[in-house]
Amino acid sequence: IAAITAGILIALAIGSVVERNRERALVRQARTAIGQEVAENRGAMERSIDDLGHQRRRLSDALRFADQMLKTERSDVTELSLSMSFPTLNQAAFNTADRTGAFAYMDYGEVRDLNDLYEVQDLVTTSQRHLLERLAGLLAIVNESGDPTTAPRQDLEVFRGRLLDTLGAHYIHENLAKALLAQYRKKTGEAKPGG
Repeated sequence: IAAITAGILIALAIGSVVERNRERALVRQARTAIGQEVAENRGAMERSIDDLGHQRRRLSDALRFADQMLKTERSDVTELSLSMSFPTLNQAAFNTADRTGAFAYMDYGEVRDLNDLYEVQDLVTTSQRHLLERLAGLLAIVNESGDPTTAPRQDLEVFRGRLLDTLGAHYIHENLAKALLAQYRKKTGEAKPGG
């Protein structure tokens, strides 16, 4: 009986060790994949962050155009460049870690920090989508009239109102993007360049 009991205990111990090793491997894979994903997202965000300032200036130029056209029916703005581009921010590694249960074996604080980072990332991607929707509304007005300098006053007023809305949304988006970049930098252990 003692030999059978010892055999069962050894089998249970071996099973427990095997399971614990599997859990550790799962956590290791999750950390590696998430680390790579965050680094890639950080790189994409860093490459695009300067463009946010250019986008804001182009929107401001378009607002100046609308204001001048409404006031004097002329403008010193010779080109309306209404375009936006945004980085693709992935979260497949985070989602996979969640679905495979890797987070259950990780430290609570680590999971909380990752969740906070990906929540801000989700805010940024939602903000990007909303800005693109606003841009579509602006382009519809500009394209409808063909030549914006001959657009009816009513269209210019609508255009101006949508521009103000887009500029406000862009301001919020730019601040969210900067906050996300700061979180990426913190997670990857690198400070802001020059800081």
